[in-house]
Amino acid sequence: MLSQGAYIIEYPFISFTPNRINIGLEDSFINENTSLFELVIWTSYKLVFENVDCATNTSTLQEHETLKEEVRRMLVGASKEHSEKLRLIELLQRLGVSYHFENEIEDLLDGIAVACQDEDDDLHIVALRSRLLRQHVRYQFQKFKDSGGNFKESLDEDVEGMLSLYESTHLGIHGEDILDDAIAFTTAKLQLALPRIKSHHLAEHVRNSLNRPIRRCLPRLDTRNYITFYSADQSHDTTLLKFAKLDFNLLQRMHQKELSGLKEWWKSLNTTTDFPYARNRIVECYFWIMGVYFEPKYALARRVLTKILGMDTIVDDTYDAYGTSDELQLLTESYPEPPDTLPQTIKKAYSLVLNVYREIEEELEKVGRGFAVEYSKAAFQKAAAYQSIEAKWRDEGFVPSFEEYMEISKPTTFYPMLNVSSFIGMEKATKEAMEWSSDPKMMDASSVISRLMDDLVSLKVMQVVNV
Repeated sequence: MLSQGAYIIEYPFISFTPNRINIGLEDSFINENTSLFELVIWTSYKLVFENVDCATNTSTLQEHETLKEEVRRMLVGASKEHSEKLRLIELLQRLGVSYHFENEIEDLLDGIAVACQDEDDDLHIVALRSRLLRQHVRYQFQKFKDSGGNFKESLDEDVEGMLSLYESTHLGIHGEDILDDAIAFTTAKLQLALPRIKSHHLAEHVRNSLNRPIRRCLPRLDTRNYITFYSADQSHDTTLLKFAKLDFNLLQRMHQKELSGLKEWWKSLNTTTDFPYARNRIVECYFWIMGVYFEPKYALARRVLTKILGMDTIVDDTYDAYGTSDELQLLTESYPEPPDTLPQTIKKAYSLVLNVYREIEEELEKVGRGFAVEYSKAAFQKAAAYQSIEAKWRDEGFVPSFEEYMEISKPTTFYPMLNVSSFIGMEKATKEAMEWSSDPKMMDASSVISRLMDDLVSLKVMQVVNV
C-alpha cells in the first residue's frame, strides 16, 4: 500500500506596516498584524515517523534491486519501434523512477532523435516524441491541421492523443504559434470530452492534467497521482508498477527521516521563542525544496537549501513585519556585525543567519565545497539591502512607479538568492556553474513571475482581512 502523506498548503508572504505591541520581550514589541499568519499545522505527533532505517531492511532493498534490474532489462531490450520506447520512457518518468536509468534513457533519446521519421500519423506518438525530445529535435503538428489552418475536428475522438498534445504544448517557447493554438484547442476539447469519457481512470487523468499539467506539477505529487492512474489501467505492467510503488515508499521513508531531522534542527534554534512574530514553516520549506530535487543523491543539497529557506523566512518577516526602516537600514549597512543599539530580536535574526551559514560552510567543507557558500551569502546580502529600501518606502508612505517597484522588489522575492543556494550543495556544481547561477537571464523572468504572483496572493488576503 502507498502511504497517504502528501499535503499541499500555500502560505502567502504578507507585508505589514510595523505597529508593535507589548508582549513582554526584552525589546518588548512585535507587529500586531502578525497574528494573521496561520498557525503551524504540523504538530509534534504528525512528524514522528517510524524509527526504521531503510538501509537495514535487507529483504526490501533486495526486492527493490531485483525489480530495478528487471525494469532496466525491459528498457534496454525495448523493441525497435520508437513508439514503444517513447511510451516506456514516459512511464518511467511519470512513475517517478526514471532517475535510476538516466544513462539508458539518454542513449535511447539520442538514437530516436537521429533516426526519427516525420511520417507518423499518430497524434499521441508525435506529441509524446515532441515533448521527450524537446532538447533534441523540433517537431511541428501541421499534418494535424486542415486546409483552413485549424486543428482537425476529427481529433476530438482521440482523447489520448489530445492529452499528449496538451502536455507537449506546455514546452512551447515564444513565437511557436502552432503550440499556442494547440494549447487553446486541446484545453477546450478535453474539457468538452470529459463528460463522455467512459473510462473513469482516464477521465480522472484528464481532469488532473487540466488542473495541473506535467510541466507545472511537483514531480513527487505527479508520481503519486500517476501511480494511482496507472494501477487502474488494466494493461499496466505488473513488474513496473510494483517497482514504482516500492521505490516511492523507500523514497518517502528517506524524505520523512530527513524532515524529522530538520524539524529537530529547527527546534534547536529556538525560533519560536526568539521570533514570535515570524512564520514557523520548516515543513513547508522542505516541501518546497522537494520540488527542486527529490533524488537520493541530492540529500545534502536538499538539507542545505531547506535550512537556508527556513532562515530566509525569519529574515523576511523581520523586514516585513517587525523592524522599522531606520533599524533595518542600520542593520543592513553594518552587516555582518550589527550594532549593540539595535533591538535584541533583530540582532538575533542576523545571528541566526551567521550561525546557519557557518554550520552549512562547515558541512560543505567536509566534501570540498566550502567555497560555494560565499555565493549564497552575497546573494542574501543583496536581497536584504533591497528589503531595506522597501521598508523605507513603507514607513515614508512612498508610492513608487511600477518600474521603480519592480527594480527593487524582484530581488526581494529571494528567488535569485535561492537559485544560487540550490547549487551550493550539489557535487557537480563547479565554480563556473556557481558564477553562472549568480545572475542568469532566466532568473529575471522567474523573479518577475514570483513577485507578481506573491503580490496577487497578498492582495487577495488583504481584501479578505479588510472585509
